[in-house]
Amino acid sequence: VLVLDDAFQHRYLRRDVNILVLDSRKDIREESLLPSGLRREPLSSLRRADLVVMSRVVSRNVRVAWAPALGRWYRGPIVWASTTTDGIFKASDSTALEADRLKGEAVYAFSGIANHGAFIEDLSRLGLDVKAEREFPDHHVYSDQDFQTITSGFAAAGCTILMTTEKDVARITADEESGGRFLETMPVYFSRLSVEILRGREILLEALRGALERVNN
Repeated sequence: VLVLDDAFQHRYLRRDVNILVLDSRKDIREESLLPSGLRREPLSSLRRADLVVMSRVVSRNVRVAWAPALGRWYRGPIVWASTTTDGIFKASDSTALEADRLKGEAVYAFSGIANHGAFIEDLSRLGLDVKAEREFPDHHVYSDQDFQTITSGFAAAGCTILMTTEKDVARITADEESGGRFLETMPVYFSRLSVEILRGREILLEALRGALERVNN
């Protein structure tokens, strides 16, 4: 089984299930096409989706006001999912700790992911006090200069801990020397996310089972 992230627009690749994930907090109709916006295809491309997943839904009973408008282009099932923080870990050794232990700390948050704002929102939802932050480009490869910039900003803001994402820690540790030294000498912690299917779990599982059955037959 191959699971690809962000491959909906990769038209040359044959796939058995097209799952399109949409952020429930952002009305996709209001996002402009490249280069003036981030949307890569016209809304008519929704018709290629076998399944639409609405992510970052706050609760099971929440209704996304703009979701019914998708019916103009997509008439299939919709699965509703919530993203939650599964835990906080010390970056140097992956030791788990309760978020309550970090309350009262002054947080310097940094990340190089597609949605830095959502990361900050997740930290605030945990009750952490984000005093300063630094956003790097998505898929950012950290350098010695970046570590110096983070360290300087951390000190200038008078912060006591650094928070980043699990994805960023993986990229930092790819550089065993400077990245490893940064994690060992600085109070760096990372958050780990999990996804909970609020509505439509069986729809999602059935789509996956159907794809596997077609391949096996």
